[in-house]
Amino acid sequence: RAITEIEESMPPIVALANLAGISSPTPFMETTVAEWDKVFAINMRGTFVVSQRVLKGMIERKLGRIVSISSISAQRGGGTYSKVAYSASKAGIIGFTRALAREVGEFGVTVNAIAPGPIDTDIMGGTLTEERKAQMSEGIMMGRVGTREEVAALISFLLGADSGYITAATYDINGGLQVS
Repeated sequence: RAITEIEESMPPIVALANLAGISSPTPFMETTVAEWDKVFAINMRGTFVVSQRVLKGMIERKLGRIVSISSISAQRGGGTYSKVAYSASKAGIIGFTRALAREVGEFGVTVNAIAPGPIDTDIMGGTLTEERKAQMSEGIMMGRVGTREEVAALISFLLGADSGYITAATYDINGGLQVS
């Protein structure tokens, strides 16, 4: 319904950023099926539903950009705040991105993922204190956690006109914590 309202009142949708996500600090052996399903419903199913809904118009216009947020946890197998459910759902985003890019590239649509490391947001259990930021900065080459603005700049580039030949890629934005 929300997308229909946007389509009726604004110019055509040519860019989508799949940003919704929740974390899960619950250890695997304590994770319930309900919690697993909730994490996947928001992190994976939400990305699927919204992407599929906007792609029809992008394919018709032969123009579109989709960027989805994965995580360093997908690449490292956890090791940050969240555990298996989150890491698995964010790894799914990478596979989703690559496969979808393969299907829609011929229509002029690019699909990419971003895998942030520690970023100063509230996804890791609340606002980060200076002490928590310092603790999380250990092992990061840049010596600090990232900012929302730095992630937004990468998203903006990947959604823009200058990124028309970039697709099926996963961009690390983690200050050097994970070297791929």
